Amino acid sequence: MNCNVINGQRVYVVEAHHEVLEAWAEVRRSLASPPHLISFDSHTDSHRAFLRYLGLPWDSPELVERGEPLVRKIQLDDPASISRAIAQLAHDEHIDCAQRAGIIDRVFIFLGAVGRYVPLPNTTVFDDICLPTCSKLSHDDDCQRLLADHILEPVILRPRIDAVNADLGTRAEDTTYILDVDLDVFLTRKAAAPADPSLFRQLLRHAKAITIAREPSCVERLRLEEITAEELEALVIDHIQHAADLPEPFGATC
Repeated sequence: MNCNVINGQRVYVVEAHHEVLEAWAEVRRSLASPPHLISFDSHTDSHRAFLRYLGLPWDSPELVERGEPLVRKIQLDDPASISRAIAQLAHDEHIDCAQRAGIIDRVFIFLGAVGRYVPLPNTTVFDDICLPTCSKLSHDDDCQRLLADHILEPVILRPRIDAVNADLGTRAEDTTYILDVDLDVFLTRKAAAPADPSLFRQLLRHAKAITIAREPSCVERLRLEEITAEELEALVIDHIQHAADLPEPFGATC
């Protein structure tokens, strides 16, 4: 995990998404109660914790009970217990783990144009099949590309943020949340460089911390054009810099 302070805001970058558990735990230690999570991703990452470690099917009724002793071993004031949990987790299992360990509270997942939904308690998933303005009776590949290009634009973000606000009973920016970005949510370069980035930057600006998962193999597998995780990371960092409205690209290390 790498952590830098970008214009006064902590930004954590990991390779594999489940490694963000370390960053989330670090943020949680500084708070009186668990923060919410707003996550941009092409997958819901909502499998039960320790699914692969226990060798059970994803829908096994034994998963929660058998995983509970492993969850209880996670102690916020013991970084070694966090590292041990990460070693036992696989992709898509970190959100359930973090919720059950008291690291995060409500979760809101903003899916991209791919989307894969696995239900998880206390989690709301936003999944569009096309732009709200599309009038086609049957959505096609052109619709997927259009949605992919607009995933950070207000036409998609505004209804999602409004729904989060309604769920919380207040504006998200007035609550404590971590803003999480899996770079595989961006299938195109335009997706990460919207014409109107104001709402995305607002989410970045008010986040308690920001986590970025590079996931380069997923980026390569899902992309609709030639683009790398490194390029996408640079675009997200640029949004963070502009959201803070300060010129320095990087400040002190965490």
